[in-house]
Amino acid sequence: MKLAIMQPYFFPYIGYFSLMQYADEFILFDTAQYDRKGWMNRNRVLKPKDGWQYIRAGVVKPPFQATIKDVEVEMDHAWKEMLIRQLEHYKSSAPHFEETVELIDAGLSNPASTLTELNKQTLETIRDRLDIQCPIKIFSEMSLELGDVQHAGQWALRISEAVGAEEYVNPPGGKDIFEPQDFKQANIKLSFLNNNLTDYDQHRGHFEDGLSIIDVLMFCGVDKIKEMLSDFSIEAG
Repeated sequence: MKLAIMQPYFFPYIGYFSLMQYADEFILFDTAQYDRKGWMNRNRVLKPKDGWQYIRAGVVKPPFQATIKDVEVEMDHAWKEMLIRQLEHYKSSAPHFEETVELIDAGLSNPASTLTELNKQTLETIRDRLDIQCPIKIFSEMSLELGDVQHAGQWALRISEAVGAEEYVNPPGGKDIFEPQDFKQANIKLSFLNNNLTDYDQHRGHFEDGLSIIDVLMFCGVDKIKEMLSDFSIEAG
């Protein structure tokens, strides 16, 4: 069984979904400290003419050092309406505008009291549209019994052991926190998934990379995205 663990991001970039496609099980690690400047409640899309802008999920201001799982979503729908308005400019250039807005609306339609719940349901909505066959679980709800965790990289190892994973896969950006010998001793394969992210036509002069999956859906459509999801290499840890 191949396991991937990521914090619950808000409409993340396409590489997040490549990781999900490769894995047999995907866990949202929601007991880490909430980062107000991270990707849990925001991401980036194109601005109407040039550059990019943030889109955000409305959250109740959390207390200092709150964990992700404790962050609550604003019940006022104003932030959802604002998000859709920020995407209206895509209508004039993006060939998949209507279907993408419908997908986003579906992902946000069910009430969610916490940010983790909200991100899980939006991730599942997009996962299903892209025909990815991977269950998504929330770490704080799994009641796993873990061994001693001595440093940040051991969380993935202990969780892998607890769920019986044979391979743990991570984006290359987090490579430095892991101790490969720990995984070898536990007989768990450590892998890093490197996406071959290529430019796509955003119908403007300059390509803005690293945007939300929303931007990719707008311009590429499902069939093309499926090809992009499979364009990666696996590096042994």
